[in-house]
Amino acid sequence: MLALLRTCRSVRAEIRNTWLQQVLFVFEDPNSMLDKLANIPTTTLALIRYARISGETVMLSFREDSIYYRTSQALKLLPGLALDRLTVLGPRDHEVSYQTLSMLVRHGAGWKELYYLSHNSAFLAYVDFGDDRYFRVPQPAGWQRALEARDGTNSGASVAIYRANAPRCPGAVLDPATRVAFTQTLPAGCDLDTCGTFEDAALMKHGEREKEVLVVVKRGHGVEYAEKQGSPYLEDGASERGCQARHGRKSRLRLPGLMTKTTTTSDLASTRESLPWWTSTSMWMIMYGLPSIISATCEVPQSQAMPPCASEIMLLQSPKVVSHCSVSGQIINQCVLGGKQNKNKRKRKINDGNC
Repeated sequence: MLALLRTCRSVRAEIRNTWLQQVLFVFEDPNSMLDKLANIPTTTLALIRYARISGETVMLSFREDSIYYRTSQALKLLPGLALDRLTVLGPRDHEVSYQTLSMLVRHGAGWKELYYLSHNSAFLAYVDFGDDRYFRVPQPAGWQRALEARDGTNSGASVAIYRANAPRCPGAVLDPATRVAFTQTLPAGCDLDTCGTFEDAALMKHGEREKEVLVVVKRGHGVEYAEKQGSPYLEDGASERGCQARHGRKSRLRLPGLMTKTTTTSDLASTRESLPWWTSTSMWMIMYGLPSIISATCEVPQSQAMPPCASEIMLLQSPKVVSHCSVSGQIINQCVLGGKQNKNKRKRKINDGNC
């Protein structure tokens, strides 16, 4: 269909942008989603109806701290988004997966219906060691209460959980014939405040833990679910100090004074206008926090001096140099390799676009 739009003028004139409502947009992670959607017009963004992304976190580092933002927070950068269905593939970490879904239920916007897929059942059964961020209660009752608190008890808002009939059968939970509805109950002798401190043995035993889970969340009737312009970042970003072990290798993005937890999308827009000339669109997307990106373009005017490799805002996550600059012969004062400053590489010249 897209090929027809690009080759046939009459088809393109007739269809215009309506095809956006008929296709599924698939993104590897929230970073890729922001990279593609954050700069398109709001009127175009509002036409998209179906999207699927990974529930991995977005990480921002500034000064000497790092903050991890969940999927619901990343969506705040897409005002006007009004999906009929958002599909999220839960991350591997059980606690992070549970919190990601909980935040989508409590604070998420930009979707009417949410499909949350987990590769196993452990995110409903892990032991809560007292961290309030990962406080676990029996589901779907807990999420149902939270959603009704947002949309109203008579709005028709609902949360349902389905589990695959068999373990290790990828995609089985998507077929109504190979899944069953699931409801978690309080263990004997426990209450809502203490149930999460015990592992759900029934779900964690061999053959049960490996079963896929699908959580279907539907917003209430008549609820305004589109993402709003100027939505503040939620104050629930997870600090690097408490979550480093859960997220693996650290990436460092230095953004001195650029963002706070109460920064709004309007603030970000005004901040962008005041940034130096060498922060191109690609660089700005890195500033939004895109840990999977390992390269960026910085458009360097011939008449202006190159800053110190812009290394103070370079995102580093591989042994490759992240900066690819368009001007040859400029001096780079700090080339950074593999996440650390390589003193032996100081004052290397840009040659054919590489540090």
